[in-house]
Amino acid sequence: MTLKATPLAVRRPATLDDIARSYLDAARPASKPSTLQSKADLLRLHILPSLGARLVDAIDDATVAGLTQRKLADGARPKTVNNILSCLRCVLVFGAKQGLVAELPRFVWPCGPRPEAQPHTVLSDDDAKRLVDAAEPGWRAMIALALAGLRLGELLGLRWADVDLAKRRVAIRRTLVRGIAGPPERNRPRWIALDEQAVDALRAHRHDRGRQVFCDEYCAPLTPEQTHWPLWRACDRAGLPRMGWDALRRRRAGSQSQA
Repeated sequence: MTLKATPLAVRRPATLDDIARSYLDAARPASKPSTLQSKADLLRLHILPSLGARLVDAIDDATVAGLTQRKLADGARPKTVNNILSCLRCVLVFGAKQGLVAELPRFVWPCGPRPEAQPHTVLSDDDAKRLVDAAEPGWRAMIALALAGLRLGELLGLRWADVDLAKRRVAIRRTLVRGIAGPPERNRPRWIALDEQAVDALRAHRHDRGRQVFCDEYCAPLTPEQTHWPLWRACDRAGLPRMGWDALRRRRAGSQSQA
């Protein structure tokens, strides 16, 4: 993270840069590292370059509308622009609570075209077994654990110390998002029960390259970008529609349940 905290009392009246840095510092204790990093990136890449030196009292309706128009003109998706505006508003609300922003500007959220609803792919037990069997050997364990209920960030953060093959289960104690380790969903560790296929896949996957269950040849944790095509190739071989990792958690009745 490139932004560092700066005390609010740097100068008066405050600039957006002053408030943004102090906002990140104040948000750090209650935020997931990945969430904080996302906000820092939005500020660094999209907001502060054009508005950082501006006094917060000069950020009005026209300023926000101008930022929106520029980002859309640059090709940013409406959802991305919404994220940018939401981050800016959070900073200004923080400034208002500190008595540094007298009045919040008006925010108009751009609406992109509503995508057509796509039916969710829900896998049966037979589909799940076929998908694991169709995967390349180095990816079978990861797919089997996703089918057992692990999210992608939980798969990337899984360590061998979390695996208990004797009791046929894994402990979910952390998640890895954008290379940053954080707590699991809702800050609640949990155990996931494993079926026979997942246990067998993990035994075959066992390696001595480090403590991460899923890593590259240099012992570094995998990135999401490295995981897309191996899953899609398995889907193609199994005769299933291509899907994302978190879609594997959807199973029909009769599938393996969580412990």
